[in-house]
Amino acid sequence: MSEMKYSVIKNEEIGLYLPSDQKECLGTIWDSIHHGRLNDGKNPMNFYLVVNTDESYAGEVADIIEYNERVKGTYNHLGTLREYMNIK
Repeated sequence: MSEMKYSVIKNEEIGLYLPSDQKECLGTIWDSIHHGRLNDGKNPMNFYLVVNTDESYAGEVADIIEYNERVKGTYNHLGTLREYMNIK
């Protein structure tokens, strides 16, 4: 099984659950990644589509992603993406 490629933190929950010092640390982490990407000649800010797996359409999205990853030859899970993500 592969490792998780991305980490997602809901901005609202940062505000709700992190004390000021941890928000500051998180800001420092974002800045380091931003500057590192700039130094590597990459776009400093990528944008992603995020789908919560409990949404009714999550299985359809997973099927589309799995199909396209298989076509590219980059799908590396033993079962289906729905199984891997525990989507019905």
